[in-house]
Parts: sequence; C-alpha cells; structure tokens
Amino acid sequence: ALAASREMAVERWARLVRGKVLGELLGLAIAVRAPCSGASLVLLSHLGFWGLGAANARVDAAAEPAPLPPPLAKVIATADAVVLSFAALGVLGPTSGLRAAGSVLFAVAAAAVSAEAVKKAAVARRGASTLRTGAVATAQDGARRTAAPQMTATTSTTVQTEADAAATKIWAEQWWPLGFAAHTSRAAPVAVTLLGAPLVVWWDDSAGAWRCTLDRCSHRLAPLSEGRVTSDGCIECPYHGWAFDGQGQCVRVPQQEEG
Repeated sequence: ALAASREMAVERWARLVRGKVLGELLGLAIAVRAPCSGASLVLLSHLGFWGLGAANARVDAAAEPAPLPPPLAKVIATADAVVLSFAALGVLGPTSGLRAAGSVLFAVAAAAVSAEAVKKAAVARRGASTLRTGAVATAQDGARRTAAPQMTATTSTTVQTEADAAATKIWAEQWWPLGFAAHTSRAAPVAVTLLGAPLVVWWDDSAGAWRCTLDRCSHRLAPLSEGRVTSDGCIECPYHGWAFDGQGQCVRVPQQEEG
C-alpha cells in the first residue's frame, strides 16, 4: 500500500511538472514573435502549476513528500500573478495606450527579475571564491548550563573581507563560530552570513553532526536555507529537489535518469 501511494504521488508530481514545462515551451516559442503573448502563456502555466496543488504535491528524488513551504509558494505565485497582469495588459489592453503601458510594465518587471538573478549569482560566486565551509557549530550537550557551548567551524580556503580584497589575503585557515549549537534549530535549515558570504547550517541526524555549505543551489542559485533536510542528512533545494551533502557536493538530481 505504501509503495502504491508513493507511485501515485510521484506520478501526480510528474504530470504537474510535464504540464508546466509544456506551457513554458509553447510560451517561449510564441514569445519569439509576440513577447507579451508568450510570457502570458508561460506565466499561466506557472499559476496553473501552483493552483493545481504543486506546493503540496512535490516529492523528492527518494519519492518522499517534500512540500514547498507555504510562505515561499505564496510569494512565487503572487510574483507570477503580478507579472502576468502586466503581460496580459500588453496583449489585451482595450486601447493602444494601455497595451503600450502593459508592455512597458512587463519589460520593467522582467528586467527587475533578471537584475535580481544576476545579483544573486554575483553574491554566490563571491561567496564561493572566498569561503568553503565543511563543519560548523558543534557543542557538547552537557555544557549548556555550566558554560557557553564550544563552537567549531572550519574553512579550507582563504577568507577575506571585501574592503581588503586588493590587499594581502587574511583570515586564512581560521576557525569561525557561526552560532550557538544549543540555540540553533535542528528541525530546519538556518541561513547565516559570514564575512558577506551566505551560508546555510543544518543538523545531519544520520551522522549526528552539524553541516554547513554555501546557501545557494548550483542549479538556479535558489537559497538552500528555504529547503529541507533529507533522511540521509543532505539539504534539498525547495525548487527542483537537487540535494547537497555537507561538503556542498550535489549528490542527487531528481530530473536525471539513473545510470
């Protein structure tokens, strides 16, 4: 019964994804000649995807339920709806002036989204070049009351401040505390920042250890801190389910066929 239930969940998720991708491909084909019309179709496929329950239907590579956090799903759907309204106005506006206004608003929204993506990519590249973290925030449970928890974090490459980027590299091979283990949630990933580098910290229950890596998925640079921790101690991206181990290595891609 459990296997059948998993199969049904995977099949439902696959149907939702296939429908969304089909809408995106058709929209992109139309956008070559009519940008606003094509974008409207792409965004409609996105809204249909969320409207049909994709946030709750999502499963990970192990066929386990992996629902998207409701606040994140709401933000994504709202953004899609706002941009869709601009694109639709550019196509269906009753006057040429309104259609022109819709096209301009859509272009501005698309540019803003692109600029944000470029900014995130730059931050992720800067963080990747200045910091690689392997382990973080370990503490003995018995020390909670008698003393401040002992914390450890390791870096394998040079860490430097942005202001001293042109000067001598500093802070190499140092131990960096990121937080008190006793005060850090073991139930969900936690986003932290160290010297401008975005990091994500999570508890690996399978190994009984804290893990830390850059807070970005190498696929679309989404923040891993908004995802979840899998049963084998990896952190999973909330968007497409890519999973990363404690060294930041991608170990699972749900869309990739086995072998």
